[in-house]
Amino acid sequence: MISATELARGVDALPLFPASAALLLQKLADPLVTAGELEAIMRPDPVLTARLLKLANSGYYRGAGHIVTVRDAVVRLGMQAVFSLTTSTALTAVLPARLPGYQVSTKSFLDHSLGVAVFAERVSKSFAPEVERVAFTAGLLHDLGKLVVGVFLGAREEQLRASLEGARLSMLESEQQLLGTDHGEVGLAVCERWGLPSLIGLAARHHHAPGEAPAGDARRLCEVVHVADALAHLVGLSNDVGELSRRLDEQVVLSLGIEPGELEALAADSFAQIQSMSELMSGSAPGRPLAVVPAGG
Repeated sequence: MISATELARGVDALPLFPASAALLLQKLADPLVTAGELEAIMRPDPVLTARLLKLANSGYYRGAGHIVTVRDAVVRLGMQAVFSLTTSTALTAVLPARLPGYQVSTKSFLDHSLGVAVFAERVSKSFAPEVERVAFTAGLLHDLGKLVVGVFLGAREEQLRASLEGARLSMLESEQQLLGTDHGEVGLAVCERWGLPSLIGLAARHHHAPGEAPAGDARRLCEVVHVADALAHLVGLSNDVGELSRRLDEQVVLSLGIEPGELEALAADSFAQIQSMSELMSGSAPGRPLAVVPAGG
């Protein structure tokens, strides 16, 4: 078990979320935000500006002319894509080289997070439009707690192995048994520490058990992220040892009104966007395939 003091120190030890990203994400709740307001926040950040222009001129978004200004990039991409890019860029800035305990590389963690983000955005658009504005960000940051929890698990490798292989517990159950907490609870603490919107923190906290989230938009968002997370595992975008699949809560499927076969079609339609975002964030060579399998495979 870890104490509340140890946990707080672990959260405080993380690099702070980039200030420009935190400011932009506060605009998520403002439906009247303008391209000019976003430009004013983004222009002082050279990394964010460079990636914004690169995305605006990429094959996935490319239009008739070459984009050279932040404002024009915002107009071409749309507000939603700008928020998505902002969160993705900020996440890469705080990731360690490897996540101890979970035995995954930064690339694997980022690919899983991007997959969940894209799937969450697509699921919300079709089944929960009331939370579409925040779905990508919530999906991308749903496993944020692993950045802290992994450090404590890494110091308990033998116990973790015995829990996963001997007791045959899931990774989430092992976290709870060994540490007295889990990455969902810690993820909420990290979001609060970084000053992120409360809906994002609640999605991190309850994405494994959406029914425990407060009723309303928070629960709906948790349902969306829960489905997206399960879908990412189904197609091979996993990001932790000992958990190669994730069970989809049938009550969540019923709540969202998802029909058989709809998720497979949604997943197949999302791969190009996931690939594009992965290449942009990781600097991988164009056309390099992600380690995914068809949803029905």
